[in-house]
Amino acid sequence: MLRSALALTYAVVAIGCSDKFSASEGAAGTGTTMTGGCADGTREAYASEERIAACAGAFDVPGVVTAASQSPACARGAGNDGSNAAGTGCSVADLCGAGFHVCRDVAEVQSAASTGACPPASGTTFWLTRQATDDSGQCVAGGANNLVGCGAGLGVAAQASCAPLDTEVRYTHCQASSAWECGGSADANSEASVVTKVRSTEGGALCCKD
Repeated sequence: MLRSALALTYAVVAIGCSDKFSASEGAAGTGTTMTGGCADGTREAYASEERIAACAGAFDVPGVVTAASQSPACARGAGNDGSNAAGTGCSVADLCGAGFHVCRDVAEVQSAASTGACPPASGTTFWLTRQATDDSGQCVAGGANNLVGCGAGLGVAAQASCAPLDTEVRYTHCQASSAWECGGSADANSEASVVTKVRSTEGGALCCKD
């Protein structure tokens, strides 16, 4: 009888330990523990990915293809949970954590994301990359026209040449946004050179591992 009781006790303990271990493994791949990628230590999408993260925040150094936008300008203090949530003096690069950079183009996003696709999005959300288009909206290298990334509720569907990136944002879309600014009619072919973000709402940037 005693032997049976002990066996039952060991079984219960073993089951409890097994469940705890499984929960720990699961937690390691969640957004609460996979904190790398974003400067502020929290990521808003791609929660369990190792090589890509979606990082919310603001920045006021213009552009995503300009020389000034290539390097952090406020010691990576940007981000919606960062010390500089307003993005004052920050470039888009300040949204990414150490060891990560703003994703360059469609090929890098496709390679970095295990799904090879944009993350699910809802509401008004746009995750910016350094990809831009030519005057006809085709994703090309070295362009400065339009903004291209992942999102919902802002912009229009990107053309097939931009896949897996699914969203194209033009200056007219920025004018309807409370967070994104990308110029006026004079900047109709250079949004990627002038874009800033005045609030940490409505998304931010996609950051890829170096």
